[in-house]
Amino acid sequence: MRNTSDGIWKVNLILTDDSDQQLKDLTHHMRNGTSGATGWHRLGSLMTAMGQFDKAEEFYVSAFEMTPDNDLKELTHLHHKLGRIHDEKGDLEAALFHYKETLSIQLGDVPRDDPSLSLTYHWYCITLQNPNPDLLKIATIHSYMSEIFYEFKEFKNSLTSHQEALNARQKHLPPVHPLLVTTYNSIGLVHETTNGHLKALYFYEKTLNIEEKSLPSNHPTLVVVYHNMSEVLERLNRYQEAVKYQMHAVNIVRMAYEPDHQQLKQEENDFKKLQEKL
Repeated sequence: MRNTSDGIWKVNLILTDDSDQQLKDLTHHMRNGTSGATGWHRLGSLMTAMGQFDKAEEFYVSAFEMTPDNDLKELTHLHHKLGRIHDEKGDLEAALFHYKETLSIQLGDVPRDDPSLSLTYHWYCITLQNPNPDLLKIATIHSYMSEIFYEFKEFKNSLTSHQEALNARQKHLPPVHPLLVTTYNSIGLVHETTNGHLKALYFYEKTLNIEEKSLPSNHPTLVVVYHNMSEVLERLNRYQEAVKYQMHAVNIVRMAYEPDHQQLKQEENDFKKLQEKL
């Protein structure tokens, strides 16, 4: 190839075929760098390697749309790839969505010690190390991680992640924000699961204090915290208090549902069992 005097490049082409060793080496190198089961996968891998993340996303989305709902292994792979792409693009929320989907599928489809879980954990945690973090998004990551730890019965780690989420949310959200309610209730649940009933009661009370201030007295959302309070108080042998909160739950459910609704039957049954302990 050379530049002619009139500014035009002259290129001499040489015909080649499959016996060309240099062509074989180049083809082998490209195949190794663009792995994947289909052309869509290989194109997605190639675009990712080239830093063309929007194009890579298009190819992986196309592959995703063609994947059957029962092909869990492939769906896991594609969610993981899309999570990586959004991570590289700086779209933290989209990355977290795909990482969470990856873990959700894996939790139900692979053994606890499967190495693929470690890989997803790795990228999930790498997302925490964003050099310019949005602290509320970081809180969301910790919240997701706490759910995962809870599913694995790693309750100490679950509480640590919940606490990290709580610290960030308390600094940046108003004191009656629904995300604080969710966090307090989740921490209470972990403590209740580990028989830390007094600590569970403390966080359920914080949940209740916010919800009673921000919701109508007959709002169905209150049923959950009333039931949780009743359950913990029962375990602490504080039956009169337990009956009071369970009665609140029953009254709300009676107003919200038909008499034959399953939740109403359950709440009334729990109430009767508590009364028998008085």
